[in-house]
Amino acid sequence: MTAEKPETIATTCDLLVVGSGAAGLTAALTAAGAGLKVIIAERADFFGGTTALSEGMVWIPGSRQAREAGVTDSAESALAYMERAAGSAFSPVRARAFLEAAPKMLSFVESAGGPRFTLAAGSMDYHADWPGASCGARSLIPGLFDGRLLGADFNRLRRPLESTLVFGGMTIGSGELMTMRRAHRDPFAAWHAVRLIGRYAVDRAMGRPRGTRIANGNGLIAALAYACMRQGVQLWTSSSLTGLRTADQAGSLRVVGASIDRKGVEINLSTLRGVVLAGGGFSGNASMRKRFFPSGASGSEHVRIVPECVAGDTLKMAEAVGAQVIAFSNAASWAPASRVPASLAGCEEGFPHFMERQKPGFIAVNDKGRRFVNEATSYSLFVQAMLADANGSQPACWLICDRPALRRYGMGAAPPFPMSIGRHLRSGYLIEAHNLLELAARIGVDAETLNSTIQAFNTGARTGHDPEFNRGESAVDRAYGDPRHSPHPNLGALENPPYYAVRLHTGDIGSLAGLASDEGARVLDTTGRAIPGLCVAGNDAASLFGGTYPAGGITIGPAMTFGWIAARTLAGSPA
Repeated sequence: MTAEKPETIATTCDLLVVGSGAAGLTAALTAAGAGLKVIIAERADFFGGTTALSEGMVWIPGSRQAREAGVTDSAESALAYMERAAGSAFSPVRARAFLEAAPKMLSFVESAGGPRFTLAAGSMDYHADWPGASCGARSLIPGLFDGRLLGADFNRLRRPLESTLVFGGMTIGSGELMTMRRAHRDPFAAWHAVRLIGRYAVDRAMGRPRGTRIANGNGLIAALAYACMRQGVQLWTSSSLTGLRTADQAGSLRVVGASIDRKGVEINLSTLRGVVLAGGGFSGNASMRKRFFPSGASGSEHVRIVPECVAGDTLKMAEAVGAQVIAFSNAASWAPASRVPASLAGCEEGFPHFMERQKPGFIAVNDKGRRFVNEATSYSLFVQAMLADANGSQPACWLICDRPALRRYGMGAAPPFPMSIGRHLRSGYLIEAHNLLELAARIGVDAETLNSTIQAFNTGARTGHDPEFNRGESAVDRAYGDPRHSPHPNLGALENPPYYAVRLHTGDIGSLAGLASDEGARVLDTTGRAIPGLCVAGNDAASLFGGTYPAGGITIGPAMTFGWIAARTLAGSPA
């Protein structure tokens, strides 16, 4: 008996977009606005990709929001900063194309019904000493979105990380975190918290799987998807790219379509304008991590934060038609991550540690019980320090604090007061000890070394100084500390037990290596020539910043911008 062949369907559209993160949705919205028939093919059952799990910050120099806020900035200073970040990988033509297009893209997205952005005035470029660095002029955050507008499609929107949701389904915007932490002592903050909880309670009472007041990257994706759907874009989920179709046109290989496996149905899709690859990179794929990541971050201990569907299919298919892949020695946007047990999150997931490391009362130690890094440094540099300290072996470390710090700021998935930490203790995610000797035994480090490390740190912290790593001396460090804490916003002694620890591993929020492309987002082959009919945006493209992560939003901002450029290129209206 012969097996039945899978059903095959042939269809046509103007533009195919592969991937439904911010890059893909922006490309689709732009093309639809130009009157093109657009299909988005998303490999996963849910749309949104890694963007849906993120803070949603975008790095956009020259925005309307910055001008209206009176913040001084210039394209020349942004270009200088980008050149310093990218080093030998700097492409001045591509960088200038980004700087010219980025504010135009933002204006288009907002006017087309997408998310509206506000300036994150407190967000600084991470290297204040580099030429062209900016304080509060370039990073923006998306506004809130009412998930009810999506109707039944709300259930297809990828959920945020479960460990970031409150009460199992309520989202708190990044700009609201400080307000919520004051809810137990500030009447205004308490009223805000009551309103949020009330809205969430109504959603759950109506049978919704989570709250419909959504923010951050999840709200960004929802707003973009809603705008796309209103323009007639078809958003296919459970639809995997299985190959790019090419044809010889005038002696040149052109991409003229793709093969898509849509829920077991093979679709031969012909495209009249071309294909935009926006699959999110490859860091959800273990074999591709081994190919591109350093040995210390490519093994089983590396914590995957990006969705598993970010599997590098797009890169493989592009390579199969001759595309060039650019690799960097630092191949990912690193983030220290803890592993949240399935008993807490429903399924094991990684939690990126962005917020608490810079606060008073925290230190990080390696498996020998010694500090190895300025804990307030950027998340990417923190992991690079982990890798350097491990010297080729599997890196991991412990983040440690005392009880006042834990209850004020939280630590990883363990929330601040007034939320309970009991389940995090029971699961083993959070380690508790009544003294440093007990803590050393519980985390497996030398007790004498750990005690000496903490006492030396405490001596400096009490005077507002860190002689070992100069924590808190830069303006960037201080910007992410606690301005209410004296004598220093980043430094506080660990001296009020119990003590707590969470295990940190290397993690990443996306890959930096990717396809070579030009200023029009066209994919380049191994000879440096553009492949007709094929464009790329987002983490599928090699990063503008080489192997660095120099500011908040430097993935999503360029991703959306080159999505806009790619759609205009293929629509016949170059950016």
